[in-house]
Amino acid sequence: WEYQYDFETFSRNRRYYKRGDNCRRRRWTRTRMIRPPKLDDPKRALYFVWETRQEKDGDYVVKFRSHLTLHNRSGIGLSFFVYCPSWGKDTYIGFAKTGDEIHVPVQYATATHLRLARRRAGDAASDENNVEDFICSERLMILPTSYTSSTVQRTSISSEKAADEKRSLHFLVEIECDQGITSIFIDPVMRIHNLLPCSLHCQFGQAIPEGKVPCGSSAGILNKGRMSFEEAKEDGISIVDPSAKPHISLRVPGYNWSSWYRIVNRKGNSGTWIPSEQESKHVFRLNEDNGVHMEEFKTVIKFERMGGGDPLHLILSVEQGHSPVLRVYAQYWIVDKTGFGLRFCEGVSILGGSTGDTSRRSFASFNEIFDAKEDIEQPGHQWALGMCGMTFYFSSKEKLALRIEN
Repeated sequence: WEYQYDFETFSRNRRYYKRGDNCRRRRWTRTRMIRPPKLDDPKRALYFVWETRQEKDGDYVVKFRSHLTLHNRSGIGLSFFVYCPSWGKDTYIGFAKTGDEIHVPVQYATATHLRLARRRAGDAASDENNVEDFICSERLMILPTSYTSSTVQRTSISSEKAADEKRSLHFLVEIECDQGITSIFIDPVMRIHNLLPCSLHCQFGQAIPEGKVPCGSSAGILNKGRMSFEEAKEDGISIVDPSAKPHISLRVPGYNWSSWYRIVNRKGNSGTWIPSEQESKHVFRLNEDNGVHMEEFKTVIKFERMGGGDPLHLILSVEQGHSPVLRVYAQYWIVDKTGFGLRFCEGVSILGGSTGDTSRRSFASFNEIFDAKEDIEQPGHQWALGMCGMTFYFSSKEKLALRIEN
């Protein structure tokens, strides 16, 4: 995910390489600059950006602004403070909703550091907006490394309570400088896109270092929170620490929560990294994959049905990047228009004997519907439950056989 200086697996006890291990070295950069003048210095230079464009009717539109712009793409509203050593204190810039941008006032555009902030719970908004009234991140140096450059940093906003790690928010800060004009983009640590025609429930977790496993955690995973996504919706995730091995667990209507699966931010065809043996059991690879998302790391997620019955398999695909994109989708959507009620599987032998692990039906019994009565009101539940001739289907062999159910 990033350059590290602390590795939780390094200890006094010697051990050898295991599949899935990776190591990153720390890269240090040094940036030197002339100390900026004070704000009240009448001789200090102010830099402006002059932008012009011509409208369709022939009129010209002129924009006169500073060279520093903040873009909030994190998915939550954030406040911003800027700082410079010659000023002596942090200065409030403003509040930006998700999708909004702030042009930093010209007198503050020479700032060297940036802070992300959220107002403390229960505190009313005031005209002064002191830094003590907010929960802030650490100061990030936002100086470009060259006249045209791009750098990436990570930061977080801690909880009001020091012991409450669940409420910490993590962000990716990208600093782009193009010919002296600087744009700063604040992104979530990852995004998730629900490509299913039904609602999707997610819970996110992260690995707990050995010896620090609290009571109530499962498999050494600390649950950081839950989110729900309607069909075809996308949103950002900032509640997990990307350096703590993020995990995800999913649920769809009519099925229990899946097991925890590690979010692998790697290319699926990488030749420099091998997944662990446990992760290799769930890796999904097509026989021929030449599509746009062929390099994404794909994992097969298995769901157990409430009350028992046919399991469900969906695919979690991770697009590698500083802010990876997670896509959840079904390999096949099947629409049964015969009116008989069909069963689908990978081969004839499964149809004649046991139902098999990937067997699916286009109809649901009364008992199965009763077991999932709490999820019946959710939109698109027919696809997950297998009702009204609609169902999902998965086959690692990319084969399909069917029979008419009695």
